[in-house]
Amino acid sequence: PFPKNFKLNWNGTNFTLYNESLLLMMNFDNMAELGESSSIVKDLSKYGNNGACAGGSCPIWISNGKYNGAYDFYGSDDYINCGNSSSFNSQEITLSTWVKFNSYPPATKYQFIIEKNLAGTWASYGLWINASGNLIFSVQNRSAYPVWSPNFPLNTGQWYHVTAVFKRKDYNSSDGKIYINGQSVQTTNITNGYRTGFAIKYDKNNTNIGREGGTINSNYLDGT
Repeated sequence: PFPKNFKLNWNGTNFTLYNESLLLMMNFDNMAELGESSSIVKDLSKYGNNGACAGGSCPIWISNGKYNGAYDFYGSDDYINCGNSSSFNSQEITLSTWVKFNSYPPATKYQFIIEKNLAGTWASYGLWINASGNLIFSVQNRSAYPVWSPNFPLNTGQWYHVTAVFKRKDYNSSDGKIYINGQSVQTTNITNGYRTGFAIKYDKNNTNIGREGGTINSNYLDGT
C-alpha cells in the first residue's frame, strides 16, 4: 500500500517529505520500472494522476533537464494531460516546478506551465508567463479571479525553481505567495473581486501541463 506519510529523520529531527496533501508528483525521468515511456508520465503521489501526452504530438523527453529527465515543450500543439480527478479539487494550492523558457509569448498571448481548467475561458488555478516574461499565478471561481505576479521578468534560457502558494486566510493579497529559487518575492496583486467567502470553483475539465485548456486550447509552453 502507498504510505500516508514519508518522513526523513535527520540528526533526530523528522522532516516530512510528503503526505496525503501531495496531489501530483512527477519526476519526468522516463523510468520503465514505473511504467513510464516518452508518452506516459507516472504520478508518484497516492492518487495516481498519471499524465499522457496530448495534442498533435508529444513533448520531447530529454535526459539532461535540470536534474535528470525533463520534457521539452515546443510551444505548438503539445502538452501533458493529467486528467480530471476530484483529488485536484483543493482550496489550498501549492504549485512547484523547475522550468526554463525558450521564448516569451507574443503580445496578448501567454505560456502556461500548468492549469486546472474550468469550462470556458476560466481556470480553477494556473501558473503562466505573459509576453513580458512575468510569472502569473491565479485562482478563480468564474466571478472572482485574484492574480499575483512578481515585478520582474524571468529570463529565457535560464532554469528557475518556481513555487506558487494560495491559502485562504485574510482574504487579501497576503493569501497568495510566489517563491523563485527558494526566495519569497514581492508581487503585485490584482484582487479582481477577491473577498471573504471566496472558494475556488471546480468542474470536470482536465489538468494540463504545458497548455491552457477550455475553449481557448492554446497558449502552449515553449520551454522545458
